[in-house]
Amino acid sequence: MRRAVALRLFWDLGRSALFNFRSGLRGFQSFPSGSLVEIIAVSCGTIVLLIFIIQSKRASDSHELRLVSEFREIVREPVPDPNDPRFKNWNVRERFPWGWQIVQQQLHERVARREREYDQSLKG
Repeated sequence: MRRAVALRLFWDLGRSALFNFRSGLRGFQSFPSGSLVEIIAVSCGTIVLLIFIIQSKRASDSHELRLVSEFREIVREPVPDPNDPRFKNWNVRERFPWGWQIVQQQLHERVARREREYDQSLKG
């Protein structure tokens, strides 16, 4: 999404500079002439745009990894018993209230998984 917004903004700014300011800025009338200044300006703009795209991709990757790990934790939880009284009053937009013993076990498993992932990232 950010990439699309950045590309749209870049496109609109370029189009605006070329068409709206043409009468006030005479240099844009012969814009693609291939001069050294134009090549440097376009190269700098491209580099800034690429850096922005790469950074937004990294940010979205970290959000995606966090979401995947949360979904995996939810999938590891046992299925609630329909006869459980907590099941009848359960708000489905929140996780099921299992109790402290299962929460402790899940926390221990989460820490162990993260340690394994960290060790594997150091090796690989």
